[in-house]
Amino acid sequence: MASSKTLEDVLDNYDEALKNRVVRDGERRNQTEQFAADVEHAIEDIIRPTMEAIRKTLQERGHRCEIEDAPVGATTSTSQERTRQIVMTVEARREPTETGSVVTHSHRFGFLVMPHERHLHAISATMGQREPQHRAVFEISEVTPDAVRDQVVSFLAEVLRG
Repeated sequence: MASSKTLEDVLDNYDEALKNRVVRDGERRNQTEQFAADVEHAIEDIIRPTMEAIRKTLQERGHRCEIEDAPVGATTSTSQERTRQIVMTVEARREPTETGSVVTHSHRFGFLVMPHERHLHAISATMGQREPQHRAVFEISEVTPDAVRDQVVSFLAEVLRG
């Protein structure tokens, strides 16, 4: 039984498929690069400054507070994307006990970006918790100073109950 396709048809189809794959790969790479830029903007221009303002207020009131921002995990040969997080660690001001000792507990709140999900997760952890608590999920476009402040203040209201 003879095939109606010629060698030229087969090669033309292959060339077209290859060209389309290259175009799709380029579009995917552009989307990945745009997402990375959007994450960088959200962390550096929105989340960090908002957390820094809250940190300053907490420190003025005698609480210890640190902010850490670091990639989590390593890139792979198939992906240059990394999980990224920014975390605020708060130790509430405590008065010394009768024996003069001061017991503090660390409470952590942060935003975690998992590239494969394309979302920003608000998470928290307090002393004694095995796993971080998931608090909210945001699209990168939903990250505003007010949204960040609301999440942090909600967390602080839970851990600074007195």
